[in-house]
Amino acid sequence: MHAPGINEGHTNQSKSEVVFKWIDMQLELMRTSSPFICGLPPSRPFAYSGIALYEAVVPGMTGYQTLSEQLTEMPDMPKTVSGAAYHWPACANAALASMNRCFFPNTSDANKATINALEKEFNEVYKAETGEAVFQRSVQFGKAVAQLVFEWSQTDGAANANAPY
Repeated sequence: MHAPGINEGHTNQSKSEVVFKWIDMQLELMRTSSPFICGLPPSRPFAYSGIALYEAVVPGMTGYQTLSEQLTEMPDMPKTVSGAAYHWPACANAALASMNRCFFPNTSDANKATINALEKEFNEVYKAETGEAVFQRSVQFGKAVAQLVFEWSQTDGAANANAPY
């Protein structure tokens, strides 16, 4: 039997601790990263991070589907390797760490170190649960999803939020 969260088709056995800790991290980054994105609602990084999280684990949720066919101009997401095992919490950790780095590139060095430490903390646990091959495949999948979601976020017009009339 696989450790919780390791298989091709189910995430229901996975714990949500990774999600809660990354949401707490994002709140802290919003509070301490100054200046934040002027004129934009703070919900924007949460929304895109939530989409990346969902897309990073949806292949493991039987009966659920990608959002890429449902949200305007959202690109097709990477596919998992058929028959290969994935560790869904590791996918989530990689996606959320990447999204926080993308949305807060100018945060303090202390915050960057905290992001790295949180990602490493979960990675050490997940690598021990999965083994190297499953762990690496899961991390790469989570990062690939995050990259596509972040690139898509750059097309929403937010860069022009403070443009003069």
